[in-house]
Amino acid sequence: MGAMVVNTDARILFVNDSLSEALGYTKEELIGEDTDFLLPSQFQANHKKLMSQFFKHPRKRQMGAGQSLYARKKDGKHIPIEIGLNPIEQEGKTFVLATLIDLTTRQRANNMFQRSIQDAPHGVLVVDSKGIIRLTNKVLCQSFGYTPEELINQPMDMLLPLRYRKHHDHLRHTFHQNPTPRMMGIGRDLTALHMDGSEFPVEVGLSPFEDEESNQMVLVSLLDITKRKRLEQELRETNTNLEEFTYVASHDLRSPLRGIADLLEWVKEDLGQNTQVDVSRNLERIGIRIQRMEQLIDNLLTYARAGKIEANTQDVNVNSLFDNIFELLEVPEGVTITRDIRSEYSRC
Repeated sequence: MGAMVVNTDARILFVNDSLSEALGYTKEELIGEDTDFLLPSQFQANHKKLMSQFFKHPRKRQMGAGQSLYARKKDGKHIPIEIGLNPIEQEGKTFVLATLIDLTTRQRANNMFQRSIQDAPHGVLVVDSKGIIRLTNKVLCQSFGYTPEELINQPMDMLLPLRYRKHHDHLRHTFHQNPTPRMMGIGRDLTALHMDGSEFPVEVGLSPFEDEESNQMVLVSLLDITKRKRLEQELRETNTNLEEFTYVASHDLRSPLRGIADLLEWVKEDLGQNTQVDVSRNLERIGIRIQRMEQLIDNLLTYARAGKIEANTQDVNVNSLFDNIFELLEVPEGVTITRDIRSEYSRC
């Protein structure tokens, strides 16, 4: 922290090493000089008047509270500073001990913070412990239809539907009693209020932090999920339509298939026990194909109900599966099929 002692004529009587190093001067170059030469030119004209007013009613305070203050270095560059004034009495004379803090690093960090908020791909608010909006970004303003000027210094409740506002005050106080990063309203559908009075679905994240003055603040991340909700609804409708279609299609397919199975049984009965081997074999193949088709219809129904029933696993005899597949194939003469199965059972 830089420090210097100044008399009523605004002359520098003492400086410490930190101040001289921060401004790029030696102590000898500073002592005896008027403080005006450390100020940017636009502040010099009014400085003598302010000094005179201070010495008329000297008291410990911050200089230029709420204003952006700068000091001029030896190389002409301006650095942001914070100045504290502390009057001291010695031998009947009044002096002021001025402490200066270089805010360059803090301001750079603050600029990065602001830039990160403005460049965020989702809506962002910075809200104080009273629920007042202190900062916002372009994405959030576009989502709600406001300009930044219409939101800054306004209560965050203006972005909530009326039915939520009374309870939100209690929730905000509860959050500040135990501030931790979290999602807001987990398990509930949250909606926000647009400037035109319409509501839209949102996801909200809360991240508490303290500003440079140790004030408790909350970084509110807000994502408009209107498109996602619409796609989810369209998917649900598509799945419902698919399920209805599958039930109708399975019924329409199963009826003629059942008829074919009945006809097959009648043919077997008519042929009796003296059926030729080839004919009997072909009839058996027809029966297998009917069973496969019925299984395919059942699988179609299972697929339509995906997500509504629990997954079921079972052991499958790979050799039997191979035999069943082979039965369905029309293998040309002269073609040899070999099997190389390392394990008899597989899990599926």
